[in-house]
Amino acid sequence: MKKWTEELARINSKFSPDPPNAACHHAVITGLKLTNSTWMNGNPPMLPAPGDLVDFFRAGSEGIKIWTDKKDHESLLLANIDPSRVTAGIWRTSAVLLELTIALSSMQEHSQDLGYAWIYHFQPGFPLEQQELLEELDGYPAGNSVIQTIDYWFERADILELLIRSEAFFVASQLLCYAFKSHWFCLECALRPPERRQHDHPEPDMWNLATSIPEMENGILQATRCVEALLGKPGDCDNPEKLERVKKRWRASVTLDPDAEFLLVQKTYLEYYYDLFGKRNFAAHSVGRLPPDLKRAEAVAAQTFAHMMVHNRFQRDAVSTDEAQQRLQFNSQLLENTDRCIFGRGGGTKLTRESEILPERVAK
Repeated sequence: MKKWTEELARINSKFSPDPPNAACHHAVITGLKLTNSTWMNGNPPMLPAPGDLVDFFRAGSEGIKIWTDKKDHESLLLANIDPSRVTAGIWRTSAVLLELTIALSSMQEHSQDLGYAWIYHFQPGFPLEQQELLEELDGYPAGNSVIQTIDYWFERADILELLIRSEAFFVASQLLCYAFKSHWFCLECALRPPERRQHDHPEPDMWNLATSIPEMENGILQATRCVEALLGKPGDCDNPEKLERVKKRWRASVTLDPDAEFLLVQKTYLEYYYDLFGKRNFAAHSVGRLPPDLKRAEAVAAQTFAHMMVHNRFQRDAVSTDEAQQRLQFNSQLLENTDRCIFGRGGGTKLTRESEILPERVAK
């Protein structure tokens, strides 16, 4: 028993199960890869070699690096987490920040589930499947990854920076994205005048209604929570003084005129703001029955309204892309090298240089 206790202590010291810690503070961001272009600091344009590890940007307690783990494969994003700086509250990881950025910047057309593959005693010269992993299956991904270019993330630094800086914007964005994961529609068409829409939002067929109702209800619920995160709950609209306070709070939160028309429902923004919370209560309390009167148009309007609030808050509070890149300490040399790359900015290949894996070839 003594020997077994000592062995358990040794194993726990080397493979502590609660990362991030001294033994396990690196994690590959799963579900995301980068096309190989050129990013070796101070070098002429050239492809990366297996084992190359290059600084990309910082996200709070995390230093995000580009890691080329093996020959002729796309590079990976690696988070190096400082355990002493991880917040005591809810940790907004780089994985969830990048996931929200993809959805927000694509008008909800694209979404990708991202996560962490934790690595013990990380060694850049060994491919992911040969690392010591917290979860063994993380070394054998199913291949469901979105592949981006380096400049894709440079161009979206302003979204990343605001998601980190503003908890209210982060919460509202997360709720909005989960609303669209539950109930998707063409947001771009919903924002256009009727004569310019390329897609309609038809009501579900009778044989699909029972399946669609929970999706639409969840879309309304999450959209309302999104609006609540930015504007709070509406007050008494029958009391002129309270209504004026609601408008004052509105103007302090977003720059949209509350008395302007929300074209999708042909009401003012403020009128629909009150309607939305009534629809939320209807969607949230089904009391054991399917509501036959629920229309898809109501979910479309709720989610579109929520998107407009999030987008307006972003326009109001976001810094410029260049300033965001500086705040997040983006490695500007990466973009300069990409501009000089034979593949051009936004181009790339998964090929790597013909080179031995040399762990000591690690670039700052």
